[in-house]
Amino acid sequence: MQVPTADIYVTFRCNMRCRHCFVGPALDRGTDLPRDALIGFLRTAWSDWSTREISFLGGEPTLHPDIDLAVRAGREIGFRIRVVSNGGPALLRMMPLRIVRPASALPPAHPSGDGGTPRRVLRSILDRPRPTHAPPAGGQQPQV
Repeated sequence: MQVPTADIYVTFRCNMRCRHCFVGPALDRGTDLPRDALIGFLRTAWSDWSTREISFLGGEPTLHPDIDLAVRAGREIGFRIRVVSNGGPALLRMMPLRIVRPASALPPAHPSGDGGTPRRVLRSILDRPRPTHAPPAGGQQPQV
C-alpha cells in the first residue's frame, strides 16, 4: 500500500476555541497521542506505506508535550514535515530551537484560523516575528 502523505492529529488540546473547529468538545479533554504511538506511526508510515510527507495537526499541535521530538524524529527518518498551527505562543517557542521557521520560510508552519474570522487570521500572520537570519547560499530556502 502507498500513502504519499499522512496527517497526524497529535493532540486535541488547543489554546483557542474557534467556532468552526471540528474537534469541538474534545478540546476540553486535552487528549494527546502517546509518544510511543506517535514515533511508531512515523516508522510504519515510512517503511510500510512509503509515506514521505507528514502534517502534524490538532487541536494545536505545538501544545503536544513531545512535538519537538516528533518533528526531529520525522526529519531524521526522511519526511517532509508540516506543522499546522494557529501561530500562537507555543509555535513561537519552537522557532529558536530551529524546529520550525517563521512565516517567510513556509512550509513547514502553516497558520490556521484563530477565532474563525478573517481579520483574526490575518492579524495572527502579520503579528508573527520576522526572520533575522540570512537565507542559505544561493538565496533558496532549504527543503524541509
